[in-house]
Amino acid sequence: QASVREALQHLESAGLVVKYPNRGSYVIALTPEDLVAIYQLRQELEPMACALAAERMGPESLDALQACIQEMQTAAKQHDYRAHSNADLRFHRLIWEAQPNRYLEKLLKVICLPLFANDLVRRNPTAYLNYERSTRQHTLILRALGTRDPSLVQKVVRRLTRRFLRQDLVDFSLLQGATVQSGDDLEKILASMRSPSAGSPVFPRSSNTSP
Repeated sequence: QASVREALQHLESAGLVVKYPNRGSYVIALTPEDLVAIYQLRQELEPMACALAAERMGPESLDALQACIQEMQTAAKQHDYRAHSNADLRFHRLIWEAQPNRYLEKLLKVICLPLFANDLVRRNPTAYLNYERSTRQHTLILRALGTRDPSLVQKVVRRLTRRFLRQDLVDFSLLQGATVQSGDDLEKILASMRSPSAGSPVFPRSSNTSP
């Protein structure tokens, strides 16, 4: 219950929850523009947090992340999206809490909780969630953290964060009963996240990464 109240407080402070007397709290649906605006911040802050956490996460912390992934796998077999989402969020929060900058941790909670809440409320998990892909991506983050190389971790997480946005935008169109009109349209939205001089990050290729 405490985590639910905390999430609602963060969402309300961000203007993403509306309270109605005698009816409860309702999460405002995010638009594609909202997703891009949130990910503009997330793609800068979460890779930084993961890089800071890389040198501080010992075997116990890495085991806790592995336990989250195992919970995600179990939830996937049962098609339990709520349990999967809870394990997913706990995975990220463990990393945010492991790094030393408390302000960064608070910012990530404010920025990312709306994504998880909106996704949980709006998504039709049986139709649109690729559980295998999600597990594989979180495993890549865990493996990168296991190297204790901040530079590598930052590059991996930045690349994956861009993929998360792409997936969210495609899923948004599916949830609206439509399809993405063209690859060019999607690229225009993604381009708004990049500075003119930004290049593509280096990302280690392996047989486990999706194309």
